[in-house]
Amino acid sequence: VKTGNLERCKGLVNHAQNKWIAEANRNISTAQSNLDSATTNEARDAALTDLQHWRNNREEGERALKERLVNMHEAEALHPTAQYELKLAEEAYLKCKQETERILHEHCIKENNVTTCSDMDADLARYQIYVDTKAIAQLAEFASQGYENQILISDLLADDHLLIL
Repeated sequence: VKTGNLERCKGLVNHAQNKWIAEANRNISTAQSNLDSATTNEARDAALTDLQHWRNNREEGERALKERLVNMHEAEALHPTAQYELKLAEEAYLKCKQETERILHEHCIKENNVTTCSDMDADLARYQIYVDTKAIAQLAEFASQGYENQILISDLLADDHLLIL
């Protein structure tokens, strides 16, 4: 469950109510005025066509609004669960980070801002990749270019020798 889903749903409801349907109502009013003031059959037919178009558009907006309201109510019901799951994930992340720092402190040497652990070099390299958001973004972009690239990344992350070269 995504925590931003509720806000997205509210935005879609707002769009349907305050943009889509409101615009259709304004255009229906204009088309009705044009119909009322039409003096020729051609102007009357054009106004009727325009009026029908905007009535259909308003009906589409009302159907969309109804669907979006259902989605918003579902998102509202799930929102506390999503917030709780996010809190649990953040707590788990913090525990992992603290445990990693503890292990590094106990088993590694830090000299000149460089941490070295000969028996943990590959793990440290993997850790560095996972905590570097730029590296993750670059790997994700590379992986999105095809299955072969996904395999290459998997192979790289699985090969200790390649990681510490």
